Amino acid sequence: MTETQLFNAIGIETEPTDIIFVTDQEQMPHQIGETLLEDGRTWEKVSVERFIESFERLGEIRTVVVDTSEVDSEDRSGLLETLQRLEQANTAAILLNDYIDFPFDEFQYASLLQSASFDELWGKIDSSIKFRDSLIFEADENVEETILAKTVLESAHSADMVEQLKMAGRVQRDFLPIDLPDSEKLSWGAYFEPAEWVSGDIYDITRLDEQHIGFFLVDAVGHSMPAALLTIFIKQAIVMRETKGNDYTISVPINVISKLNSRMSDQNLSGCLFATCCYGLINTRTLQMTYCRAGHPYPILKRKGEEPIQLQSQGGLLGVFPNTHFEQETVQLKSGDKLVIYSDGLDEVISENADCSDDSFIFNEEFREALDLPVKEMTARIKHLAKNTNQKFPDKDDRTAIALEIL
Repeated sequence: MTETQLFNAIGIETEPTDIIFVTDQEQMPHQIGETLLEDGRTWEKVSVERFIESFERLGEIRTVVVDTSEVDSEDRSGLLETLQRLEQANTAAILLNDYIDFPFDEFQYASLLQSASFDELWGKIDSSIKFRDSLIFEADENVEETILAKTVLESAHSADMVEQLKMAGRVQRDFLPIDLPDSEKLSWGAYFEPAEWVSGDIYDITRLDEQHIGFFLVDAVGHSMPAALLTIFIKQAIVMRETKGNDYTISVPINVISKLNSRMSDQNLSGCLFATCCYGLINTRTLQMTYCRAGHPYPILKRKGEEPIQLQSQGGLLGVFPNTHFEQETVQLKSGDKLVIYSDGLDEVISENADCSDDSFIFNEEFREALDLPVKEMTARIKHLAKNTNQKFPDKDDRTAIALEIL
């Protein structure tokens, strides 16, 4: 079940989906996916069969793109009926080629594209969405009264909704580690602060066997309920250790990230849900650490008497494309080293110029001073710096950091 379907099933109002792509193709064209992300469009890819049979559960739609080459004669009548219902809701349909002899004279908003370039397709999608929204606005002569009535209705349920969100936040915290695996060689610290009642961040630090500890930090897009639901899915989808009978295998970071990306891609998440992640594996005897990142801020390594550095590696976002390339890197840690992994809600705490290129990245002076503290005090100091940052940057995001000190 997708996020949109889940929310509709339990009675939570969802935002309209900008584009529904009706196709049986396994993957969306790479250029389409990138443009949708850059333009902030919500979208969903559904099969022809699901579009016909589950139309009511897809929620409000702004435009539909149909690959007619995937429609057989048995599905034609069902597709036409479904598109007719969208027509009545002022929703445009864009048909790629016309393998089904579509009756355009019966539709006011449907259009045809034959052998269209990407620019033509994107222009048609954008204009269809804007045209549909303008029709809705013109048809509603009592917009302010409608909003007022909706606000009154929502207020009647607000107290109960707040309590449910608080409970959801407590459940999400139950998925975080209770005890950190400190030892004679290693000391861990963690800081977790949701922007609202629930968070789009989640982390774990867990002992996998006598000499391996796996740890990760995930940042799902946004900090609302959809992001929180995605973090719970990811927490269960990350496989750090595989057991077969009496034997087990410790998964290397690049395999953990690649399998997680495949599971998210296979899930066909609705809208633009994606996530970033950094996963690390440390051998507690050799102190060798292997890590892999997926679109996440670079881990930070601070060595005694040296300037902090970013541990750079390449890797795209999770859940966007099934064949995204990731890289695995290894670093030999030693006594006195400190490692920090953080979510982008802490950008202003970590850096003076977080939006600049990697080559011109400058660490915040107060953060640099915090790196000289023992790890438990360091994470407490990061929390303090984050609270002060709230006054400068009111648009608060989820903030999470995990830190390691080699004793």
